[in-house]
Amino acid sequence: MKKKSLILFSGGIDSYVAMALEKQSGAECVSLSFEYAGQPDQEIRAIREISAIERVPNYIVRHPVIIGAKYGEKPVQFIPDNLVYYSMAIAFSRNNKISRIIGGQNKDDSVHATDAKNMFYEGLNKIIVNNYPDSVLEIVQPLLNMTKLEVVEKGLELNLPLELTWSCQNSGHKPCIFCSNCRSREEISKKLGVNL
Repeated sequence: MKKKSLILFSGGIDSYVAMALEKQSGAECVSLSFEYAGQPDQEIRAIREISAIERVPNYIVRHPVIIGAKYGEKPVQFIPDNLVYYSMAIAFSRNNKISRIIGGQNKDDSVHATDAKNMFYEGLNKIIVNNYPDSVLEIVQPLLNMTKLEVVEKGLELNLPLELTWSCQNSGHKPCIFCSNCRSREEISKKLGVNL
């Protein structure tokens, strides 16, 4: 029986490479993506287009909104992080007989974010084992020991159309070229001599 895997899919390079590697392993894949206020339109386009090309069913979660919450004069911000994403992925997977949750975090991510380190995912796997003993579910991070450059190289090796992915943090028909994601993407493009 084929293993069933859930890919947390953002429409970016990392999650696309993670998806491709999991498909290559022979798993039956579905993906879960998140819609949020201020999300770039091109990110949504990338999610839909790549999901269609790869024939991976994609499910969307709309971020919850905290209605009426204020701190002083300012509305309370709710910016979901990996704990929110993976909690939803765990619930979705348990309800749909999925055995693996695949993330696209890479080694460079863990330098800047505490919730992108191996220890964080080991902790989530312990929660699954301790609280759902009948579950075979596990969180897997296939790119966690790879730099962003190595992830792109892997994507090129797999002949993925990486130009369809979206990394820019801003909306628009073209990447802004100024945000940290755009700068990183441009730097890697130059190093490898490819157009991303």
